Amino acid sequence: MPAANVYGSTLPPIGYVEFCGRGEEECSSPRKNRTPAAHRCEVGSAAPVNNYVNTKIRPATDMELYGKADYWTYPSMR
Repeated sequence: MPAANVYGSTLPPIGYVEFCGRGEEECSSPRKNRTPAAHRCEVGSAAPVNNYVNTKIRPATDMELYGKADYWTYPSMR
């Protein structure tokens, strides 16, 4: 059963369209729609990493970083 009702097709988000327009490799390879499985031990070992990231990374909007409301890119170390 799908997680949400499907009403029809739609266009991709503009951020994705612009991202692919810049020639990013991600756009040329086919994607498989699947949910990754995680074992209980893997989820537990991810907790320290998740906590570290949540305490060290300052949230910022695309508008703050790039001056646009929806800008897709790879993260950088600023």
